[in-house]
Amino acid sequence: FPTPRSSDLTSVGGTALRDDRAARALLTLVDVGIGRSPLTPALAVDLLLSPFGGIDRLALRRLRLALRAEELAGDGNRTSDELLVDALSAPGRFATIDHRIGRNADRLARTLAELRSRNEQHDTIEELLWLAWDRSGLAAVWFDQALSAGITAAEANANLDGVLALFTAAKRSVERRPDLEPELFLD
Repeated sequence: FPTPRSSDLTSVGGTALRDDRAARALLTLVDVGIGRSPLTPALAVDLLLSPFGGIDRLALRRLRLALRAEELAGDGNRTSDELLVDALSAPGRFATIDHRIGRNADRLARTLAELRSRNEQHDTIEELLWLAWDRSGLAAVWFDQALSAGITAAEANANLDGVLALFTAAKRSVERRPDLEPELFLD
């Protein structure tokens, strides 16, 4: 396989895409979604706390408590780690958690399932990245934040720059090798 050029691996600011926070989170989401990396408790937490999961540490604690309470009510004894992994692997499982936290987690679970399905249909890495990005709803949020001022604007601009650089690299990769498996791009 041809070695990617360094221009394909860097964002606008010269940071490697693997080191860019937003690009890395999007790559991780696709990586787990297509099954290249198995969903572990640590990855489940990382995905939920990422911009694509949309919850913070307090919300994660509430989500764990809600899942555990349901498990105990059903005479189960699985840990919250096991419950998070199972729920993210089963779209609709978070439907019983009537809160924004449950809806955000369910959106993430549905995105993972859709990525898995589209990978089985042999979508390109570019298409998989676009699917994850589009389902996240972050484009509008980060765009609005980028138009503001201060640290929030700077972070949003950096996030958008990283995602744009990632899409550019994916597009170039697909143009050069349309048959390239998404796993090889992720490598």
